[in-house]
Amino acid sequence: MPNPVIDDRRPEVVFNALGQYPVKLVVGNQYGCYDSISRQVEIHQLPHAAYTYENPCRATGIAFTDLSSAADTSFADYSWHVQYGTGLPKIYKGNPAAVFFDYEGLYTVKHVVTDMFGCTDSISKVIRVKPRPEAAFEYTTYTGPGDATLQLHNSTSGADSYLWNFGNGVTSGMAEPLVTYTAEGLYTLSLLVKNTDDCYDTAVSQYYYMPGFWMPNAFTPNHDKFNDVFKPVTQRTSLNPYFFAVYSRWGQQLFSTTNPSEGWDGTYQGKDCEVGSYTYLVEYPKDSSGAEMVQRRGVVKLVR
Repeated sequence: MPNPVIDDRRPEVVFNALGQYPVKLVVGNQYGCYDSISRQVEIHQLPHAAYTYENPCRATGIAFTDLSSAADTSFADYSWHVQYGTGLPKIYKGNPAAVFFDYEGLYTVKHVVTDMFGCTDSISKVIRVKPRPEAAFEYTTYTGPGDATLQLHNSTSGADSYLWNFGNGVTSGMAEPLVTYTAEGLYTLSLLVKNTDDCYDTAVSQYYYMPGFWMPNAFTPNHDKFNDVFKPVTQRTSLNPYFFAVYSRWGQQLFSTTNPSEGWDGTYQGKDCEVGSYTYLVEYPKDSSGAEMVQRRGVVKLVR
């Protein structure tokens, strides 16, 4: 069968079989002058486009992943054409591609793959973007002598299950649980919520528990190993800088320290002090930053 001749400047030719085909271009002008050029055109196998995607939830980066089958060579380009409304599609590049949908509903996502020979294939799917819950919470604090209890107030919308993590090794699946902290520190509270469409959201907050700081009003240094030393009662660990001193009724300093674990044993220069009232001064940081100091003065009774 003779080769077909096409009289067109930009013809479109369909090749029905793979292989190499000779293509010759002949040009001529009005004076009867001609020239020609010949090329071998190789027809390749088309790739096959396919893809998958994660659970499509609103306002979440959904990963679209290529599952296409290459043909005669590897892929050179992956593109994702997402139709938002009636405007032009938005194109995302790469594999996988993270696509965000601000609203739930139906969206058309077209995936186009191109191989190293420039051969392309595409596939379109209509996906349903599902509603996503909105996680939110606040808390109320109740501080006791040696701990703090937080009542969680859950203001989440659109969720069916809850998972709390309080940053102290404790979790809860209750809607509005209580949590108690006994050690000073910064705790991260997180709430993971989920709806029946298996869509998630997370809310995070931080709480710094600062234990109280109390000064006894009396002590009994009689060596019975009970209430023998006068010092602050606290579980705080952030007490630097720190100063604590005890004075006689005439203002003489009987004891001083910068170590929060040390206290006054009721003696001065190795001798027991008399029963009576003594004044004290204690200085310590207001919070863990140490930027602001607290100064407290008071009276303690020495009883034997």
